[in-house]
Amino acid sequence: MAGRLQPGRRWPLETERIALEPLEEGHAQELFHGFQDPRIFQWMPQKPPRDLGKYSAILRSLESDRSPDGAEAWCNWALRSRETGLIGRAEATIRGKEAWIACLLFPTAWGQGYAQEAMRAVLDFLFLDQGVALVHAEVDSRNSPSLNLMRRLGMACTGVNPFADHFKGHDSHEVQFQLTRRKWEVMRQQHGPSHLRNR
Repeated sequence: MAGRLQPGRRWPLETERIALEPLEEGHAQELFHGFQDPRIFQWMPQKPPRDLGKYSAILRSLESDRSPDGAEAWCNWALRSRETGLIGRAEATIRGKEAWIACLLFPTAWGQGYAQEAMRAVLDFLFLDQGVALVHAEVDSRNSPSLNLMRRLGMACTGVNPFADHFKGHDSHEVQFQLTRRKWEVMRQQHGPSHLRNR
């Protein structure tokens, strides 16, 4: 079973500064333009999207919230700053009691704490609403901002997968992180809830 997410049921989340809107085709144009900066994909094999029509189709396919075989729940959000508009996207893939998370921000939103704020809300969603027991993240070893983000979220480094990939002329070594439900519970007691419920 891929989490508790019901097909067709969307999960909006809110923090003090960000609305996490369930990703849909209607976000395509803003995200397409925001993701044109190649710096966003420096440590990823992907490149900026080049065809708005194809990008719209990709977002439309994600609206099902599940993989075609039903084994995974796909939770995707467009991140909207209350002050400046869309600033990126976040995602979580749930498989059984485990999940994998990722976040991409436009460069205009870098260095302002938005990624940490959004991902803390996603972690609350996974552990509270979806009953996840273990969350994973995988980060290129050269991506210092994302490595620091994982540590700020309380995730523990569990190893490095050397030469995990080769793209853009360089080898990619993948740093693996995990966060257990128990550690998240301790952190939540210390820092309080990360997203605003029942608004």
